[in-house]
Amino acid sequence: MDLIQRASKIAFNPSTYVNIESSRVESPILFYIIRIENISESRLRQLESWEELEDPNNASVDRVNKHKQGNNTKNNRVIREVDMSDDPLPHNNGSEAQIYRLLLKDCFDNYSYGYEFNDKLQFLRSRNSNGGPLPIVLGSRIIVYQGALILNGVIMLESAKCKFLGTDGVDKGFLDSLNSNIISKYANALRHELHNG
Repeated sequence: MDLIQRASKIAFNPSTYVNIESSRVESPILFYIIRIENISESRLRQLESWEELEDPNNASVDRVNKHKQGNNTKNNRVIREVDMSDDPLPHNNGSEAQIYRLLLKDCFDNYSYGYEFNDKLQFLRSRNSNGGPLPIVLGSRIIVYQGALILNGVIMLESAKCKFLGTDGVDKGFLDSLNSNIISKYANALRHELHNG
């Protein structure tokens, strides 16, 4: 039996670890990534980014000016194209400063959170091959190895203690349900979180 098959037979019940300050994963566990959240950025800033994707013509060019103008907002437009071919300076999109929280689901429908810990997970720093707004396709698989740190029921993800596997393509319906209308789903979830505190 290979590692993926073994890991898919192990359940992770986070409630077992909630009152335990520190523990370790006892054997490899296969998870599906259900949600990705950049916790180093405010929810308001995230919402503005998603709204820009949702409707680029209604995006705030200057958040402070838009707020000050209130209902008298000018019809600001987004610059759609900039020629960067002459620019010799490398650009950093800030991905190295970002910290991600992942909502994970094991093969037994147990949900838990995984946080980046001590180092950056490179699969969250690449661009989605299908051109989506997230760095990976939701529903992608990850194996968390034996020895990964668990703090109060939360898995702390380090490069040495996990491996990104991508999607297996077997359950297309599952992948479609997670990734269809993703911009609206994320924007609506953030609006709800901001409104309900």
